[in-house]
Amino acid sequence: MVNIKISAEASNYIHSKKPGRANIVIYRDIPIGSCTRCSGSMTMHFIPSLKVTNKEPDAQYFVPHSDGDSRYSDIVIWVENALLPELNESEVNISLRKGLLMKRLKLVLKPKDIFEELK
Repeated sequence: MVNIKISAEASNYIHSKKPGRANIVIYRDIPIGSCTRCSGSMTMHFIPSLKVTNKEPDAQYFVPHSDGDSRYSDIVIWVENALLPELNESEVNISLRKGLLMKRLKLVLKPKDIFEELK
């Protein structure tokens, strides 16, 4: 299961931009191809990205994420089906990036610590 956390600043920013029930959609954005010399095969990896919308995405390609956290009951997080295997071993943090001219959401993936499971 994917562990997704939203910072308080990001939650407040989402509520100010999208009043009502907001949807955060995590999807595959930019493809990165890598070629191995030995096998000659091409593998594609995608950079995950996110967007905030009022509409729900197509349930055929996205699944809603729920972790039982009631703090964000008015924000629904949708994850693309094809991205789930890559995110399964990661912790996903959604925070607010403050620039000089504008603010935007930032998606940070942290690999799961293998030593945490040994405790």
